[in-house]
Amino acid sequence: MSGQPDGAIIVRRPHRDSLIMALPFCAVAAISVVVAVLSAIEDEGVAVPVLMAVIAVALCFVVVVKAFAARALLYPDRLEVHTGFRFGCAPRAGLLGYRAVPNARSSNHRLVLAGGGHVDVEPYVYNAPQLQSVFAHLPDLDEQDLARSTEALENDPALGATPWERRGAVARMRSVATVGNIAGFACGASLVFWRPLPGSVAVAALLLAPLALGLHIWSRGVLALDARSTDARPSLSTMLMTPLIGLAISSFYLHIVDERSLAVLALGGGCLILAAAATLDEELRGTWSLFGVATFASFFYAYGFVVYANMLLDRAPPKTYTVRVQDKHVTHGKSTTYYVDLAPWGPLAASDIRVDAGFYEAVDAGSHICIALKPGWLGIRWFDPQLC
Repeated sequence: MSGQPDGAIIVRRPHRDSLIMALPFCAVAAISVVVAVLSAIEDEGVAVPVLMAVIAVALCFVVVVKAFAARALLYPDRLEVHTGFRFGCAPRAGLLGYRAVPNARSSNHRLVLAGGGHVDVEPYVYNAPQLQSVFAHLPDLDEQDLARSTEALENDPALGATPWERRGAVARMRSVATVGNIAGFACGASLVFWRPLPGSVAVAALLLAPLALGLHIWSRGVLALDARSTDARPSLSTMLMTPLIGLAISSFYLHIVDERSLAVLALGGGCLILAAAATLDEELRGTWSLFGVATFASFFYAYGFVVYANMLLDRAPPKTYTVRVQDKHVTHGKSTTYYVDLAPWGPLAASDIRVDAGFYEAVDAGSHICIALKPGWLGIRWFDPQLC
């Protein structure tokens, strides 16, 4: 559509996400043009650089044009939203309400339609004075869900016979969730930052996840495993997920030889855990978001269990190798990571291993370290690098 469509109120604004998406295309276009010019000056083949420059400039142009074409059109019977490369149409008579959809930079509104679909709109559309005839009276569906959840919790007969008893039960459940979440956060933080990691911390992390599931089942679902803003129930999500994420991060510092065997056991264990959890918990089978959390947790738990059980229960004597350090290097990103490059040894070819800062500073190229190779309790070989 161009100009002012008949019978429509129009709100225009460049689509920010599309403009951000255009930046890499523009950078590639500029680099391609420079390469094409330099190739022409040096009398080299220019066909490929010129073709790349044309494609990059064309893509950049398309994305920028789409970004500036973003607009919202309000007709008597519908609302059309054009945002970059997406288009949404919401019949005014079919609008049930809106939900908040947070993203990295703002909180969009999701218009929910009677037929089950939805249309996402940005704040500049939702807050436009010209469009308040549509948005001003739409109910907040998130608030309605939270109110229903609160009412169901306060009227749950399993929590007590009187309102006073039910409120007391909910308060006790919140205290249990608070203690569990604090323990989960402390355990997860220890797994990420404590080096060298005591085995007791890994064991605690492996115990917290099944404990969270047990509390969820014991409370008959009053203690939720996922965290949703529309759910009034106390949540155990930090107790469940933070230790598992910590286990995954701490495993980066572990040295596994038989990685394929580890992957097979973790995958099989994750499937078994998920099946068992779904069998025990009816809510998990009927709620997609909760099932997604359970799937994520099951495979993280299986991976952590296999890795740490294989190491902590391994009582076999190690086979020690003296290995030459060929080099060492550091990578920088959101955090600094230290690596030591090793010469071929035992079952491994030349490779680099991740180490902590103290180990990195203690070795130099040409020096030697000792590696203790162990068979693993589950038959997954692993090794521990040490200073000789």
